[in-house]
Amino acid sequence: MIPTRDNETHIEAARLGMLIPAVRRSFLTSALSITIFSVLLFRFSPVGLSLWLGLRAVVTVVGLGVLQQLSAPTVTSTRRKRSLVTLMAVSGVVWGLIPAFVQPADPEWRAVTILWLFGNQSVITAVCSASRAVFRAAAGSVTLVGAVAIASGGDSFGLVLAALLLLGGVYSSSISTSIHRVVTAAIEGQLETAELASSLTQRQVELESANRLLEDLASRDGLTRLPNRRSFATSVADEDGHLRVGCWVGFIDLDRFKTINDTLGHAVGDLVLITVADRWSRLLPVGALLARTGGDEFALFLPNAGADEALELAQRLIGSLADPIDVDEANPIDVSCSIGMCRGAAGEPFASAMVRADAALYEMKTKGRNGVVLRSAATTDPATTGFDEGA
Repeated sequence: MIPTRDNETHIEAARLGMLIPAVRRSFLTSALSITIFSVLLFRFSPVGLSLWLGLRAVVTVVGLGVLQQLSAPTVTSTRRKRSLVTLMAVSGVVWGLIPAFVQPADPEWRAVTILWLFGNQSVITAVCSASRAVFRAAAGSVTLVGAVAIASGGDSFGLVLAALLLLGGVYSSSISTSIHRVVTAAIEGQLETAELASSLTQRQVELESANRLLEDLASRDGLTRLPNRRSFATSVADEDGHLRVGCWVGFIDLDRFKTINDTLGHAVGDLVLITVADRWSRLLPVGALLARTGGDEFALFLPNAGADEALELAQRLIGSLADPIDVDEANPIDVSCSIGMCRGAAGEPFASAMVRADAALYEMKTKGRNGVVLRSAATTDPATTGFDEGA
């Protein structure tokens, strides 16, 4: 992993996050070692040991409270680090003061006191190596204070024990360095895994977005954003090509649209198509579908409706073009349309229904534009409504 400020911040936060529960467990489990060594050393200095036990109890209670506060997610890494360094330094000082409170005369029992401090060096190494600053505060205090307390007696044996404790501190420091590297590597591995997972998730989101875009492009007309011919067919018909429900289907053509393209240009023609599509989209009832199938041709789907509802919708669509289209304010464009619709039964082949709708549209154009022809069934006469007969 390439070291960055963000990575270093995450690694430091992870180290401190590991330390809090580890230190809490060490505070709680140290009661066992305290009990054992207190039983062994109580007879040599009952008053001194009692005072030390009281001091240790205060540090433990206060320390557990501090650790509880540091567990809150709102606490910053800087505060966690500063508080842990202070807490472990105070705790180390208290452990190092054991020889000052308990001073057995027999050399072997003085050695037992040193073993107690050696044990604390080992615990500190195991618990605090994730953070160099916290380890140094804890190990340095217990080692230096303990060595001074042992050597304060002035005898050669005390000096030897103090030297051994200092060597133990140096050894603990070397082991802590190795543990620190292992912890750092493990955290970096976790960060790399998290970054990879995040990258894969982002890629998946991007792919899904791209797929949705491609699906949209494949199913919609690029100019009007209405469904295209393919999307219209799959929405109206099932996989076997039959109408899903009883409905009215139809075709709509803009009248004399070729003249608009030829005289005013295709750019103006495109603006006309966009405006018409927008007006018609606003008039569709719930469940109805309007699609652009090519050029100036549109397809209409109206499910579960009677002839009166189909006729009313067709008249609204035709009437929406009564107002000229202001592509050019100086020369507004008058546009009209012709509609052919037929009723299709559920299960009827979609293609045959659209053929009948196309025939109805053709009939409307031969009779006169700006109107609608409805065929209620294949064998019945059409109902015709014209708004510009003979145009």
